[in-house]
Amino acid sequence: MNSTAVTLRVAALLIVVGVLAGLVCGDETETFIKEIIQGARTDSQRSAKLMEAVSMTEGNEKLQIALLGKSVEYGVKSLRTADDCVRVQKAASMLVTRDPDREPHWLAQQAKVYRRMQILSKSKDEKSKLADKVIDLLVRSGHVAATKGDWKASLSAYSEAQSVASIYRKLVKANLISRVRTVLSLARACEQVSKYSEQLTKKPDDVDLRSSLIKTLLVTLDDPIGAAKYVNEDTDQKLQAYVPLAGKDISEVPFEGCKSLGEWYYKELAKSGGGLNKYRMLRRAKTYYQRALTLHGKTDITSAAMKHQIAQIEAELIKTRTADPLACVFCFAAGKTDCGPCMVKGKSSGKLQCAKCESSGRMKCARCNGIYGLKCKKCSGKGIIYYIVKSYYGKYRSSKSCTTCSGTGNMHYDTRTKRYRYGTCSYCSYHSPKGSDVCTDCAGGGGTKACPKCNGDKTLRCSRCP
Repeated sequence: MNSTAVTLRVAALLIVVGVLAGLVCGDETETFIKEIIQGARTDSQRSAKLMEAVSMTEGNEKLQIALLGKSVEYGVKSLRTADDCVRVQKAASMLVTRDPDREPHWLAQQAKVYRRMQILSKSKDEKSKLADKVIDLLVRSGHVAATKGDWKASLSAYSEAQSVASIYRKLVKANLISRVRTVLSLARACEQVSKYSEQLTKKPDDVDLRSSLIKTLLVTLDDPIGAAKYVNEDTDQKLQAYVPLAGKDISEVPFEGCKSLGEWYYKELAKSGGGLNKYRMLRRAKTYYQRALTLHGKTDITSAAMKHQIAQIEAELIKTRTADPLACVFCFAAGKTDCGPCMVKGKSSGKLQCAKCESSGRMKCARCNGIYGLKCKKCSGKGIIYYIVKSYYGKYRSSKSCTTCSGTGNMHYDTRTKRYRYGTCSYCSYHSPKGSDVCTDCAGGGGTKACPKCNGDKTLRCSRCP
């Protein structure tokens, strides 16, 4: 069926089901989609037909979202050509803005398309560039899911991003490992809350269970409003006093309340755990201290003490900022990242990197291929071999020079003859380390000029965060 016939068929269907009037919904939408893809033999054809129908449904946003969603659903099952990838990527990209409630899902679908494009590509450089796009999309997906509190979806996206970063040895790999660990703890905390809540309905008088539920909500999930719902007269006295207060809007909390909450979060809750829990409790403490300082409005010992506490908290927050699940994973809110072009053995050197010797200034000796000298196996490195002599007077032990290594006790590889020869390599005997030679590209400098990318600073401004 040609393009014109398909267009006419779709237009007719639109009129029949009343789409142009905005009447299609629910079962009618499903029926409409089935009519559009009727006759298509492959998922790729179904996806293409649905994309054609989108342009003819202007004015009905809900239907367009349904058509685009089905187009992506069918499309990702059959990404066999570059055209398939372009079409599905376009549909998923449109859904990111049109269907914000499912934004993490559509970003992940885009990443899936780019991963398929990696398989179709034969160039290593192109695969690496596509890997950057995949990681960026998955990180965006994980971040958006995190802002919505969907830690399970966030964990899935970040875990996949970590996998891609590990395969292609991207600098963000280590940061993603840390982020996955953080999001995993939050996903587990959500599961614990569900488990505790279910158990509490069966055992409402279980004080320990109630306390565990409150503390998980309050500390790990940083949700004092949710925690306040479970506080009763059986709960610990401090929890009774502070949790309902923390559950209020900060504008409703008076000076003494803010000061007390700041001290409680900083001196107790922040000390009870590390990593994520500590970071979140410190951030809460800082917020309450700052509010208390504003309400106090005086220049006295009390305000000086609170300013001192805020300064200490800020110093600790910098140390624990890697635990923030909403901070930019590429720089952890530092605003800077390591410079990749001058990276040597996992650290940025600030110098122009020599690709041939990896900025070491040395390379394998061309005469022995780096095998300066090995212990002779025949004589075990002694240079002589022992043998038994039989005579009229009996047997006795004698020795002679090892013929294999000519009495040197060593062997080295000769690249010209492509075989092992006696002794050590004379060409690199006086070089350090043994078996090396000066790099012919950088003349042993190992990259003495400043890296043009970072101008010798070793760091770059993070391009992924504002």
